[in-house]
Amino acid sequence: MVLVAGAYVLLLKGAVVARLYAHGTALGTGLLVAAPLLAVLLAVRAARHLTPAAGRGWKLLAAAGTVAALSAAVHLVDADGSWSDVAGATQLVGYALLLAALAVQLRPAGDTRAAETMLDGALLATAACVVVLHWAPGAALVVSRAVHFTIIEQLVLSVLPAVALCVLTLGVLIVARRPLILPRLMLGAGAAVVSLGALPVALGEALCCDGSSPAALAVIGGWGLIAVAAAARTGQEYPEDEQAGPPLRNATPVLVAAVMGGLALQALLRPVSPMVGVAIGLLGAMLALRSAQLLRMMRDLPAERRALAHSRALVDLSRALAQTREVDETLALVSRWACQLLGADAAAVELLEGGGNTLVCRATYGLPEDLVGMSFPVDGSFSGWVIVHARPRATDNVDADPFVSEASLPYIKGASMAAAPMRYRTQMLGALTCVGRHPFSAQDLELLGALGDQAAIAIENARLFQQVHVLSYTDPLTGLANRRQLERDIAREFAAARRGRMLVGVMFDLDRFKDYNDTYGHVAGDAALRAFGTVLARETRAMNLATRYGGDEFFVLLTDATEADAAVFVQRVLSRYREEVRKLGHDGIEAAAGFAAYQHEMRSPEALIEAADRALYESKRERSR
Repeated sequence: MVLVAGAYVLLLKGAVVARLYAHGTALGTGLLVAAPLLAVLLAVRAARHLTPAAGRGWKLLAAAGTVAALSAAVHLVDADGSWSDVAGATQLVGYALLLAALAVQLRPAGDTRAAETMLDGALLATAACVVVLHWAPGAALVVSRAVHFTIIEQLVLSVLPAVALCVLTLGVLIVARRPLILPRLMLGAGAAVVSLGALPVALGEALCCDGSSPAALAVIGGWGLIAVAAAARTGQEYPEDEQAGPPLRNATPVLVAAVMGGLALQALLRPVSPMVGVAIGLLGAMLALRSAQLLRMMRDLPAERRALAHSRALVDLSRALAQTREVDETLALVSRWACQLLGADAAAVELLEGGGNTLVCRATYGLPEDLVGMSFPVDGSFSGWVIVHARPRATDNVDADPFVSEASLPYIKGASMAAAPMRYRTQMLGALTCVGRHPFSAQDLELLGALGDQAAIAIENARLFQQVHVLSYTDPLTGLANRRQLERDIAREFAAARRGRMLVGVMFDLDRFKDYNDTYGHVAGDAALRAFGTVLARETRAMNLATRYGGDEFFVLLTDATEADAAVFVQRVLSRYREEVRKLGHDGIEAAAGFAAYQHEMRSPEALIEAADRALYESKRERSR
């Protein structure tokens, strides 16, 4: 970057020397070649460091600089002026490429309004042509045919000033674009300064300025600024420069309207030529079309903003739902977000149960809690209608709607209501209902339907998570808690016992289980284990924990219980299991048990398990005597 700035200073110094001294014409023309070539090298380098879409404008800048350098080189070797047409044509092509590069730089990435962009470009080009035809002396000479020109000279005199004016306008728009960053500032300023090089042509002077003219100084300085812009863009990240967002999209119609106002004022003072009149008429027609587009865009803007807000809200909802794992938490979150998104007063989530014939209210927001658990038949209910027809539905007056049940009327009397189905793939899960004071529009129903689809996915994911969670803590054979859940729960209960809560651990195992398994087979052995698990689950209170410890061993945590309570519990379990064994039709197996209460000298939960295990083997030894 420092080297480029130094080179830019040398270019300007050389251009000033060429301006001050007569012998500097060749030097100035040489700098007219060097400045664009420096910009070409740096623009190509910048394009290599960018994405293809972001680098397209810099590639066009490199092409423009190459043609500009070629035009200056032709002028440098053309001593007798025989190549003036070639120099003028290349100069015109260079400005056209520069204009295209600026248009690409100005057009936001991802801009989908191609028709509006093309119309803006046509408006700008036509306005520039009208200005040049009406006010530029060079174009006036061509139109009046007062002086004989070749075809190339006529084209350059009439078109080049218009193209340069467009370059100047786009350069100013680039500088005015926000946020202001160094590459954009240097590029816009450089292009605007380069456009001043066409001023002699607009005045009807030489097609290509010599190296010592003020126009040459402008061209050298402008291409130097473009080189600085390319150097600043290389290797630097400017994400805001890539984002969509129309850059002063409304500026073009305003500029064109100002031009037409000036022309109208001029026409009042003196008549205009027929060609200018035709151009003004064309310009007015395009301006009217563009104004109609702007009016239509302004009319559609509220709907677009509302749709964008809904999309963002759905994204936020999906992020919030992704963090929930419990079904009840998911349902509560869905009902709350439904109220927020639709501006409703209340919302409810109803899930299908009873084989799909009944809807049960599982979560509410803004409604009394006693509604939770209330059930409605699918047939004949408002929510049932949206499930049967698989589409959202709204009513402006629940009192007059035949599908609103009488049981729910006291809670929503006089309100408007909307509901949407919650469907996961082909499975219908339930309905999402919103209640409010204002009527629900078609856009609200569409949003509620999208919310219902997201809610269905979240509910199914939460259910799946709970199933996996339960499976990870459940013994698959007996249905009791497994050892992982015992380790989790016993740590909590052991900490409570340290604070004074009573805790007893009971260890069970099945006597002679291996002999029973070898005699009657593994299927019979599994049946004996399942039978004991059933007895243990039936006899254990909900506040306690019954687990399969491993193999034919089972462990039970009894909270708020004494050793006497544990003895009663053990006898009840052993008695019930003897009854279950008789039902199995095989003898030779019975259960044994031992228990131990928490003692202050126990340092860990494992100590309680070991104490209960010792009591079990002591019991078995006493029984074998």
